[in-house]
Amino acid sequence: MAIAIVLQLTLACYLHSSVVTVASTALSLECGVTSAWLRNVALFAFNTFVVGDVLETFGMHQWINEFSTAPQHEMLTVQQFKDTGAATRNGRYPLILRPVSGITHAERGCFYALCLVPKLIVAVACQLAGTGAILRVTNDFDLVLAAVAAVFILELDDGLFKVLAGDVVKNAAGNAPALGVPEKEVSKLEFWWSVFQGVLVPLLIVFLGSLAEHLYWCAGASGGVASDSALATILGVAGAFGLAFVCCVFSNLRKGASGSLLMS
Repeated sequence: MAIAIVLQLTLACYLHSSVVTVASTALSLECGVTSAWLRNVALFAFNTFVVGDVLETFGMHQWINEFSTAPQHEMLTVQQFKDTGAATRNGRYPLILRPVSGITHAERGCFYALCLVPKLIVAVACQLAGTGAILRVTNDFDLVLAAVAAVFILELDDGLFKVLAGDVVKNAAGNAPALGVPEKEVSKLEFWWSVFQGVLVPLLIVFLGSLAEHLYWCAGASGGVASDSALATILGVAGAFGLAFVCCVFSNLRKGASGSLLMS
């Protein structure tokens, strides 16, 4: 994980710096030189990967947040429960898996500090650098190459995991149980997100592309606010946001099993 983060941030920062300084004849200080249709398709495709990566990070946060805090290390243990707070189906309560073991504050903190927060920072860095390369290339062929390069940097961690991780680690990660949430603990926000996710995610993708285009890279004659110092500021804000988010997590944890659950 650490190797992937170092490589991704190095490549993303280099790509960002190259776009800012126009380090190649394939780059320009102006936006909109290439085909508008191809440029928007590339932006949408790339930001789809970015949003998918962020949602994956959020899913990891939700998974770890299902575990209660334990005073000492415990082996991962889950139990199948009947969700008696949910509506019956064919006269039976739905069955869900819930953790009955917990994790310590130190384990939870390390998971966020070494995995989730760096993963979020990498996604922000790749999104800014990748959209800059896509928006400021001077021809359609290099536009496609820029989009592919940006996706490569974003997905580099998955490739390194497949190559460097041992079979034991891969099997453990692949066999991680899918934990269910009791129906009474599902908030209205989570419910409506699950209903309208197919509409909201494309809107979020378009919003990210438009934000990068009109505010960061292409605003005004000066080419927006894009600079290496601006990138550092944004990554710092992303890191601070991630750490603040961790603090909120520690004060708002789900319990291992609620009163509406019965062992099956």
